[in-house]
Order: sequence, then structure tokens, then C-alpha cells
Amino acid sequence: MQKTMVLALAALSFCVSSACVSPSQAVKDRATFDFDCPKDQIEVIELGTLTYGAKGCNKRATYIYDNGKAIMNSDAENERAE
Repeated sequence: MQKTMVLALAALSFCVSSACVSPSQAVKDRATFDFDCPKDQIEVIELGTLTYGAKGCNKRATYIYDNGKAIMNSDAENERAE
């Protein structure tokens, strides 16, 4: 019983860390900082396995999701006019 409680608490504390954030949420959180842009203006799309694109506030970049963290994989560049 005590061992089960310790394991449950360990799992809960692990989930409180960034590891329990979805990949797209982690990318959105990171892009908000990188683009200096409000979170509600960031759009995230999955480009491939653990690779995401983010755009917002006339900027865009690609990110890799690794071990609970979004890591920018390109320079943040201005979006092209369509």
C-alpha cells in the first residue's frame, strides 16, 4: 500500500512538470515567448513526427518536441504575404 502511494505521488509530480503538456501546447507556449505574441494568436500545426510549425503575429518557425520541451528548429521569420 505504501509503495503504491509513493509511486502514485511520483507519477503525479512528474505530470505537474512540463512533461505532461501536449506537444502542441508546449510549442504554443514557446512560440508565445519567441514571437513576443499573445498565446491566442499562435496557431500550431503538426508537420511530421514530433515536428511542428507555429505562426502568429506575422512570424513563423518550426519546432521539434523532445522530452516535454519544444525546441525551435529554424529562425523565426516573417510570414510571407499570400
